[in-house]
Amino acid sequence: MPASSPRPSTACWRPAGTPAAIVDRLAGASLAALNEPAFHDKLRTLGFEVIGQGPDGLARRIAEDVPRFRELIDKAGIERV
Repeated sequence: MPASSPRPSTACWRPAGTPAAIVDRLAGASLAALNEPAFHDKLRTLGFEVIGQGPDGLARRIAEDVPRFRELIDKAGIERV
């Protein structure tokens, strides 16, 4: 089921309600680190695909993944706990 295959990811999370200025500052620092050549290369040698899309990219990914996996879970008959 390639359309339902998980796309592993690592993200930076913050509490709901964190002020936008803080989110922007954290995202900027994270993206700067990911774009640092030595760090970027190290992550790639460890098997990571470095994308770094920031908060908006993460929100889009979640919006894509939740319905897809909800449908898969429903089709599999997995009950919520």
